[in-house]
Amino acid sequence: MVLGMIMTAMPAIHAIPHVVAAAPGIVTHTDLPVPLPRGVVAR
Repeated sequence: MVLGMIMTAMPAIHAIPHVVAAAPGIVTHTDLPVPLPRGVVAR
């Protein structure tokens, strides 16, 4: 159950910097880049 909750939250969490940096106005998911899971996997 925990993994399912993490996988559900990841796209929204990784989109925050792109949403904050976006120009003012209406922004849809098609205007934002694909959120990539950066820094999630530790080596």
